Amino acid sequence: MRDFIRTTNSRKLYFPHYVLFFATMAVSLYLVLKGTLAPLALGGAFVVVFLAVCVTEIHRASQTYEVNPFSVIHTIGIFSRHSKRIDLLAINSVGVTKSFYQRLLNIGDIHVHVANASHQTVLRNLHAPNTFAQIIEQNLQKARKGNNKTSDEPDENTRTLIQTPKKQQTQKNGRETDAEILERLQEV
Repeated sequence: MRDFIRTTNSRKLYFPHYVLFFATMAVSLYLVLKGTLAPLALGGAFVVVFLAVCVTEIHRASQTYEVNPFSVIHTIGIFSRHSKRIDLLAINSVGVTKSFYQRLLNIGDIHVHVANASHQTVLRNLHAPNTFAQIIEQNLQKARKGNNKTSDEPDENTRTLIQTPKKQQTQKNGRETDAEILERLQEV
C-alpha cells in the first residue's frame, strides 16, 4: 500500500447537480425544438450550465487532502490557501462515516481524532474513504514503530559493523569479547 496520497472531494458528490444540469439542457432543447422557447434561450441555458459545472469543479478543487509518512494535511482555498497539518503521532484514532447516499456512491467522511479529545478534523466526501483511512493508519503504525526505537538498540548499519566473520572470533563459545568489539569499532 502507498505511504503518500493526495486527493480532493469526490466528483461523485456532484452527481445530482450534473443530473440537474443535464435535465435543464434537455428541457431547454425540447422547448426550442417544439417552438415554445427562443433559440437564444437555449444558448443562455448552455452558458448557465457551463458556469455551474465550472463552479462545482472549482469548489471540488478548493479542498485538498494529503497523507504522507509524517502528517495529514487539509488545505482549503483557491487564491488564499489555508493548510491544517496534523502530525501522525498526535492522532489517537481514525473513523469513517458514510450516509446512505454516500454508501451508494462509495464516498464518505474520515474523522481524525487528535490527542486533545475535544478536537477532530473531518476530511469530507472522499472517494473510497476506507482505503484512505487504511493509509493513514498504516503510516501511523510506521511512525509509532519508528518513534519507539530506543537509542540503545542498534540500527541496521550499526549491526553490520558489529558483526564479524567467524575467523576473528577468539573465544570457545564463538563470541567476541567486549574488548575485541571496542577495538574493531575504534578502527572504523
